[in-house]
Amino acid sequence: MGRDYTRGGRGRDGRGFGRGRGFGRSRGRNNWSTTTSSKQPEMKFYPHGIGRDRQAVTYDTVKDHIVQQIQKNYKNGQDAAVSIRDLAVKDLTPHAPTRGAAVDTDATENAKQQAGMDILYQAELERYLDRKDQLEQNLTRAYALIYSTYCNKTMQNRIEEHPEFETKIRDDPIELLNKIKVLMHDPIRAKYPFASLTEAISRILNLKQSENEGLLDYVKRFKESRDIMKSHVGTDILDRFVKNTIEYRDEADATKQQELKDGAFDRWMAYLLIRNSDQAKYGSLSNGLVSQFSMQNNQYPKTCTTATDILSNHRLDNKGNYNKKKWSKSKKDEDKNTSTKTTSETTETSFAHRAAKIRHAIAADRKVI
Repeated sequence: MGRDYTRGGRGRDGRGFGRGRGFGRSRGRNNWSTTTSSKQPEMKFYPHGIGRDRQAVTYDTVKDHIVQQIQKNYKNGQDAAVSIRDLAVKDLTPHAPTRGAAVDTDATENAKQQAGMDILYQAELERYLDRKDQLEQNLTRAYALIYSTYCNKTMQNRIEEHPEFETKIRDDPIELLNKIKVLMHDPIRAKYPFASLTEAISRILNLKQSENEGLLDYVKRFKESRDIMKSHVGTDILDRFVKNTIEYRDEADATKQQELKDGAFDRWMAYLLIRNSDQAKYGSLSNGLVSQFSMQNNQYPKTCTTATDILSNHRLDNKGNYNKKKWSKSKKDEDKNTSTKTTSETTETSFAHRAAKIRHAIAADRKVI
């Protein structure tokens, strides 16, 4: 009797009692499943929609990161950083020194003053020329940095295959960044121009702020799509439309009519920025603008900057529901973790009870024997 039971203890129940394969693996799997990945998005330019390596951060985010690296690591890198940030080489001409002329009536004294002014001019000129040389060197280094470090292999191939690579892009970081902005949104290299145009317009019309996306991240994405569209159509695409508006026809001043044309694209983009925002948060703002306009009170913003300010100062429509939703999700996760912990403790307790029963049975068998 005892011999048979002892053999049974070596079976499935025996393994479960010990710290062997069954229980140890079970706990290992549970711990692994509750571990979440904290991988940060890679700061690189990717063509959108290419395999696994898809753009995780916006163009402006990567560009801002590059500017910071140049400021931190380049000798006298401020001029190059400003050039990269503004996508235009910084003009150093206003900083060029001017040779002074002495005006003393005494010839000897005048000569002394002039000699001192000439020495000062030569020193300032040398610093100015060194600054210009440093800017050129830093821009060349910036090109290598952007191309080799911040472009993935597919983007590098797109750049090299560009028809203007040898004539305009090579060694010019500003032109490189301008081309990257366009190439990021072209899913294929050789593409019908009207298809690219249609996608650029469709992208900005259909771009929406996601539920959990912050305002600044949404604005960055919007401006990126806006710039892509502008590169395709320019800013005068609305001239004919503006001419047909009542505001334009009622305006007799030709200068103001031209201002209406010049500002039409920015006004359209500002409207789209508000229209494409999360209406669960900003719906009352959009409705308020519609109501004000119907009462001959045009409150629509004229620039994206003003539209961003309006959105940021607006009290979210569902702020209470949003916070409640976040709390509910947090509570649900907490309950889930508690339930998992309780289940684990119950399992450990059941194993302990089973082990105690087995030990008691073995001791009883030994007494019988």
